[in-house]
Amino acid sequence: MFKMISGWLREDEFHNFVEITYDKSQVHGWGLYRVKEKLRVLKREIRVWNKGRSDKWKERALSLEKDMAK
Repeated sequence: MFKMISGWLREDEFHNFVEITYDKSQVHGWGLYRVKEKLRVLKREIRVWNKGRSDKWKERALSLEKDMAK
């Protein structure tokens, strides 16, 4: 399964990250197998990318909670 967080789409660097990661993954085999494996690699790399930004998301959520409490 591949989960997608809509907030990622608002980040300019996410689009470049996905494109570069997908293109640089070298997989050999028939067509659909390559797509499946490239998506598997992309999923793993997005997890790492997202963990590096989890603090940013937490700060944003706390900021929004404070704004809503006003």
